[in-house]
Amino acid sequence: MQRFLLFTAIALMVCLLIWLLVVWQPAVDVGNEANNERLIAQPKGGDFTLLSHRGAVSLSDFRGKVVLLYFGYTWCPDICPTNLAMMSAAMTEMDSDGLAEVQPVFVSVDPERDTPQRLKDYVESLLSHKYS
Repeated sequence: MQRFLLFTAIALMVCLLIWLLVVWQPAVDVGNEANNERLIAQPKGGDFTLLSHRGAVSLSDFRGKVVLLYFGYTWCPDICPTNLAMMSAAMTEMDSDGLAEVQPVFVSVDPERDTPQRLKDYVESLLSHKYS
C-alpha cells in the first residue's frame, strides 16, 4: 500500500513537471508602460562638485568616461586598501585606449580627517599608477 502511494505521488509530480515544461508559459507583460519607462529612463541625480588636491572637481568633468566611484576613508584598515589595490590591478591590465576611457574617483566619507593632500598621498601609495 505504501509503495502504491509513493508511486502515485511520484507519477503526479512527473505529470506536473511535464505540464510545467510543455504547457505552462508565464505571462509576459510587454504593455506595462511604467516598467518600460523605468528601464529606459535616465539615471536620477545629477552633477556634483567635490574638493580634491587639484581643486574643485565635478562629475561632469569626466563626461564620456566610465567613472569608478569608490567611497571610503584613509583610516580604513583593510577593505579600502584591498579594493583600491584590485582596482589598480584591473587598470594595469588595460591598454592606453582603455585607460583613457576610465576615471577612478575616491570619495572620502571622513572629511574631518581626510584632507585633500592626505587623500592624494593615500591613493598614490596604494595604486601602482597615480590615478588620484
